Amino acid sequence: KDIHRKRKLEAFTQPSASQDQIDATMANLKKLQLPVSCEIVLNHGQKVISAMGLDPRGGRLLTGGYDYTVKMWDFAGMTRTLENFRELEPKEGHVIRQLRYCKGGKFLCITGYRCASIFTRDGHMEHEYNRGDMYIHDLQHTVGHVAALTDGHWNPKND
Repeated sequence: KDIHRKRKLEAFTQPSASQDQIDATMANLKKLQLPVSCEIVLNHGQKVISAMGLDPRGGRLLTGGYDYTVKMWDFAGMTRTLENFRELEPKEGHVIRQLRYCKGGKFLCITGYRCASIFTRDGHMEHEYNRGDMYIHDLQHTVGHVAALTDGHWNPKND
């Protein structure tokens, strides 16, 4: 029994591969241009990214920024070029403030404008909310927002 325990202990304490073997394997992988990490760099553009949204299933990513565009990334359909599959500008001249997916695949886009927008999974506008009338003094008599939006969320009960 002691010999058997000693062999098990040696198997756990000794490395299974030497550093030379690991270096040789990594060199071969680099020659074959196989990915050896779980990281990629996605290029949104020249300006700062101000919002990101990840699909609940983890298959798609949204990025939006100070260049007024939303870029849609599909990890399953992505090639080696790592390009987005769709680019859209929800409101011309307005920074993207927030991007949020819901469980159904739609996403909410909040720009620096007064109206929130809902898009389908493929990036087509489904609905844009009403703008409020900013010249009415009693805001109970207007529908929609009268100032720029900064954030937005889905209702968790109806998500």
